[in-house]
Order: sequence, then structure tokens, then C-alpha cells
Amino acid sequence: VGPLGSGYLEDIIAIGAGVQHCIALKNDGTLWAWGYNNDGQLGQGSTYMYSQYPVQVVGVGNIGFLTDVISISVGMNHTLALLSNGTIVGFGYNLEGQLGINTTNNENVPNELSLENAQTIFAGGDHSFAIESDGTVWSWGKNA
Repeated sequence: VGPLGSGYLEDIIAIGAGVQHCIALKNDGTLWAWGYNNDGQLGQGSTYMYSQYPVQVVGVGNIGFLTDVISISVGMNHTLALLSNGTIVGFGYNLEGQLGINTTNNENVPNELSLENAQTIFAGGDHSFAIESDGTVWSWGKNA
């Protein structure tokens, strides 16, 4: 990524590490990713093999860039992001349904889940969880 002070990543408020990729959340609500991308886990709209340097995660539907992120959780090869409006988006490896989007296709751009009032997210190896504002717990993916 670069040494401290190199300018690549500044104003970071959270960071997550999967098996082969990393995600950083900046205080402006944007996400930055680097590492391997064979399953779309960098959220770039493609599956080019690798990025040594941080690249900004694209928006839902590959439109613009993802913004308004307040929390992240990184699984083995997938990422969940919680937006300020309580919406969850996910991208990356999805063979076990860990993105929660009613398919098992890998996704190389963020996709919205149907939950609307999330306040906490957790991405495990091949499974994921969310807690809604009313305390309801949701789980999806392998053995969830």
C-alpha cells in the first residue's frame, strides 16, 4: 500500500482484511480496496487479477463510486458495507450465498440486500449476519 505519509490512504476510520484482499473505509464514507480480485472482491466492475494500490469501490450498478458507508465487514473473499440509511451492500465471492442477494453468482460491483434497517453487519468466512434497528438478527450463507 505504501509507507505512512505516502498519501495512498489517509483519514481511514476502519479497515478489513480478507484472505487475499483488504478494504479501507475513509471518513468521507468511501471505500478503497486492494489485493486479489479473482472473485470481484475489490468491487471494480471486473475481475482483473490484482491491484497493488488502493482503488475506489464503484457504486451500486457500477454507477459512480460507493458513498455514505458507515461500517464495513470483510469475509474470506467478500465484503459487506453498511450505508448511512441502513441499507447493506455486498460484493465479491458468493458461491455460498454470503452476499444475501438471492443468487450464488460472484458479484464484482456492490449489490443491495433487501434489508433496510440494519445497524450492525458481520461477514464471516462464507456467511454473513446483520442486526436490524429493532434487534432482529438475520443470517445467510454457508451454515447460517
